[in-house]
Amino acid sequence: MNDLKTKYKYIEFKERPHKEAELWICLNKKDGTHLADLIYYKPWRQWVVEFQEGCVFNNTCLNDISHFLRQINQIPARTKSPRITAEAAKGDRTLFEG
Repeated sequence: MNDLKTKYKYIEFKERPHKEAELWICLNKKDGTHLADLIYYKPWRQWVVEFQEGCVFNNTCLNDISHFLRQINQIPARTKSPRITAEAAKGDRTLFEG
């Protein structure tokens, strides 16, 4: 995964270990604000983006997010299980089950 482009003009992506699954986060390069999570969505067998509430994006940032998703979706998934969201952690585990 060292060949991935993770830094863009306004945003960057960082891999974060998670007890349930692999997780990437999208951060604002200027101030480090957490903008989105990139999660492996098991029913679709691909990575998807889950935006943080209140965040807005222009076409440049959305194109960069799309580019990063295309990169990681070309790599075989290494997840242990589906990504568990805040809703699932509260008991609705059906959200990401296949």
